[in-house]
Amino acid sequence: MEKVKTFPSLRKVFLNLVLFRLFLPLMVVELIAIMGVGYLGKRNLVNRQNQVAQSVSQIVDYHLDHGERILDAVAIVAETSEADNLSVVIKSTWEAYGQFDTLYYLDENNKIKLMMPSNVRYAGLEMSNIPKFNKKEKKKSIIISRPFISLRTGEPTVYLVRYLSHGGCMVGELNLGLMQKEITETTNRSGRDFVFIMDQNGTLLAHPSLDLVKEQTNLSNLGIFHSILAGKSNDFYLYGEGLVLGSAVRVERTGWVVVDQTPLSVFGSSYAWTVGLTFLASMLIWLTLNWNLRKQLQRNVITPIEQLSIGTNALIVGDFSKVNFLSSIPSAFSELNKLSADFQSMSNNLQAREIALMESENRRRHTENMINAQQDLVLKAEKNQREALEKALIMKDEFISLISHELKTPLNVIYSAIQLIECVYINQIPGRVKELVGNIKQNTLRQLRLADNLLDVTRLNSGQFKLKMINIDIVFLTKLITQSVKPYANQKNIKLSFKSNVESKTISIDDEKYERIILNLFSNAIKFTEYGGTISVFFNENKESNFVQIKIIDTGIGIPKDKQELIFERFGQVDNNLSRQAEGTGIGLSLVKLLVNILGGTIELESELGVGSTFSIMLPNKEEVEESGFDACLDIGDRLVSEIKVQFSDIYF
Repeated sequence: MEKVKTFPSLRKVFLNLVLFRLFLPLMVVELIAIMGVGYLGKRNLVNRQNQVAQSVSQIVDYHLDHGERILDAVAIVAETSEADNLSVVIKSTWEAYGQFDTLYYLDENNKIKLMMPSNVRYAGLEMSNIPKFNKKEKKKSIIISRPFISLRTGEPTVYLVRYLSHGGCMVGELNLGLMQKEITETTNRSGRDFVFIMDQNGTLLAHPSLDLVKEQTNLSNLGIFHSILAGKSNDFYLYGEGLVLGSAVRVERTGWVVVDQTPLSVFGSSYAWTVGLTFLASMLIWLTLNWNLRKQLQRNVITPIEQLSIGTNALIVGDFSKVNFLSSIPSAFSELNKLSADFQSMSNNLQAREIALMESENRRRHTENMINAQQDLVLKAEKNQREALEKALIMKDEFISLISHELKTPLNVIYSAIQLIECVYINQIPGRVKELVGNIKQNTLRQLRLADNLLDVTRLNSGQFKLKMINIDIVFLTKLITQSVKPYANQKNIKLSFKSNVESKTISIDDEKYERIILNLFSNAIKFTEYGGTISVFFNENKESNFVQIKIIDTGIGIPKDKQELIFERFGQVDNNLSRQAEGTGIGLSLVKLLVNILGGTIELESELGVGSTFSIMLPNKEEVEESGFDACLDIGDRLVSEIKVQFSDIYF
């Protein structure tokens, strides 16, 4: 029965229309506007932060450049003047500029010769521990040491080192307190900027909190520090317990980092009122429009349709007394007037058809009763057929079992006689007779195996197939079987070989069924292996899964890929198009597959035309094997009976 599709109410349709066609687009536009305002606000803030950081960077760079110029001027005098004149120059320079806390003149052994302010205690003191002091590869440039906190002033300080051409150098101890003063004024002046300076390793050189500078606090864990190292000048990152937006600039001379950051709370307050007013205005517009549209729709559309729905429900239950109510439905649209008229016509037609439906229902019930009666007859007939089929199967199995026993009695006599002849008279008869005796023995053995296969089929069908689980040496048993088929292989000059990677493997298995499997596979391999070919048996064990593997490999004619599944079908031919026709309609390989399945194993085939075939059998080592595969043999007996009458002497397995 086709499922009736449900539709939403008109109120829901109107709500979805207003929500998705009006409100959501309005909200999207509003969000885009808010995002645009936020983006522009962020961009303006980043630009202003970059300007502040750049300004502070230029001040720091100017401070370093001014110190370098002063030190370079003193170094030039030191290279051309006597010690007395140099002392006067160093003193006047230190007093006039106030740029350096201390000026040093060192000899070629890095010992203090002159210093200002003068202190006799430091005369002759070696200063080889100055950072970068020993790097003389740039003798005419100023070397700036790594920043450190001066023990005398307690402020960040660097050494400016200028090497002299005749040996020795001028060293200036440059105070970085100017940077601390600059960022303090910048932070206090704007009220929004929070500026600090770090060296190339992230250690603070200037910060609004001077204590952090004196403690040499390292802020290399800040996101902005990693961003500036990666080439990004601004970023959002955590500072303290809040999220901030920061911009950074590097000082060209030293690689120091100047950061200007602003808390997001301050950043958001600049346009929060704009966002709020925009959102409030959009909500007012939407609520007003929604209320007006809903009122009009309720009065002119929803109310008339609801009354029409009431009338429809009355017709559904067969109440035609309320048909005339349609004329009282208020309508403001021509479409609703036409709908009312169509509904009136529909109700009249429904009333006329109700009687016809009742008559049709009576006829349907009568037909259904007749169909049920016919189905009962069919079920009874099927039951009788099943009972007849079961009786036929029992008679078939008895017939096959009788034939098998009748065959085995004379065949055993013939086979025993041939064995007696071979043991007593074989060396006394001509070669041609020997060949005939061998052929008789081979064909007799084939017919005995056929009889055994037929008996297995009847046992499978009747449920009498039992397994005799005993512990056997499977390697030894395989060797015996190999030797037993060697005479038949010699008739085609086929070489048999046995290979094993273990000395022995004792497993619990039905030795008779195992022998039946191997003999059938050997017979099949000998049949399809040309004169002078080889058949190899390989035995292997899998200790992890406790399985044994037996491979029988021949150099026969091979089987096409699309025909390989057919060899396990009963009475089926392998291929009529091979160079050597796969004649015969036996059940050997089919029985092999059934026996392997019953023993709980698997059998696989790999074959290539003109190369040969490999049958690989995996058998488990377990004490109990479930009986299975009985149902797969139910049709073997019927086909055996018909085939044995026509081709009994040509059966191969």
